[in-house]
Amino acid sequence: MDVRWPSGFVSHQTGVSANAVFAVSEPALLTVTPRVAPADGKATVAIVVKPAKGDGTPLGPGAAVTVSSTAGTWSGPVTDSGDGSYSRTLVAPAAAALAGVAVSVNGT
Repeated sequence: MDVRWPSGFVSHQTGVSANAVFAVSEPALLTVTPRVAPADGKATVAIVVKPAKGDGTPLGPGAAVTVSSTAGTWSGPVTDSGDGSYSRTLVAPAAAALAGVAVSVNGT
């Protein structure tokens, strides 16, 4: 069974029987903390990406991860934490704006 989540991630589940109830959850692939920051040009937002394989298991360290945003500036590059998570810190813009965040993992 393949599930295409609203985020665009597609998970593949095996062992699903016909006429059975099967619960699946979208993996927590991206966290943004805090979700809202003051538009002061100084506040920071932590973006953490946890890439997963199609079966939902973590991709692990060593992936080529890029994170971009439509507003604000970055305080540094993407950091591979070595545990399968990748982080980058966004500095809020000085004027109010809605920031769209885009993530690419290994070119996808």
